[in-house]
Amino acid sequence: MADAVDKGCTSVITAGSMVSNHCRCTALAGRRVGLQPHLIVTSPVPVSTKIVFIGVWRRRRRRRRRMRRRRRRSRRRSRRRRRRRRRRRSMRRKISRRTTN
Repeated sequence: MADAVDKGCTSVITAGSMVSNHCRCTALAGRRVGLQPHLIVTSPVPVSTKIVFIGVWRRRRRRRRRMRRRRRRSRRRSRRRRRRRRRRRSMRRKISRRTTN
């Protein structure tokens, strides 16, 4: 950075991947000494493939949510069924007690 400032440069250029610490540090150091950083960011996976992966991930997330909702609904239904059965049993018992007494 000192060499670039001594030569009178106005910007600094560096290249790295999307999560490169080198790019981050160079940009930060450049800003501190008054240089405008320009980053050439590369990606190990082609951009089109990334978009596909993101789409798949979102679809999976939606599918998981849908399945959770279905499970909740089925649990509610089964609870309701159990309650109805209990009520019916209790009513039958009451009726049978009345008739036997």
